[in-house]
Amino acid sequence: MVLLGDDPARLDPGRELRLERAGEAPRTVRVASSRRGPKGPLVRFEGVSTRDEAEALSGAELSVPFDPAELGAGEFYAHQLEGLRVLGPLGAELGRVTGVAFGPGRPLLEVTVPGRAAQLVPFHPDLVRGVDLERGTLTLDAPEGLLEL
Repeated sequence: MVLLGDDPARLDPGRELRLERAGEAPRTVRVASSRRGPKGPLVRFEGVSTRDEAEALSGAELSVPFDPAELGAGEFYAHQLEGLRVLGPLGAELGRVTGVAFGPGRPLLEVTVPGRAAQLVPFHPDLVRGVDLERGTLTLDAPEGLLEL
């Protein structure tokens, strides 16, 4: 399992996760217990009591249900930013957000500009001047040359 994001509490006992496997209808599973393992988190789900049942879940994708109402002003889920058109401060279209990377500092936006390699841009208020989910845009006030590398 690869844990994306920065909130280990999402695997606390009692938390519900969405489980999806190719060719099957998504279902909800509840965490019975979790602990850190040598290669990542080890999670046991309610109703999955044998090794065979656990191995049958191999390759499934887990996601955390989200409620946008839980977010404060200026807070976004990574998936909400992916796909947004990136505009300059005067409204010119610069590219698209094609991913969000998490590391030890601020999240990084992967911005893809047509004809150029994707660039990583810190999700920082000095650079990201606005996000409009309804319009599908993110306004970026990047220093000259940042997106031209």
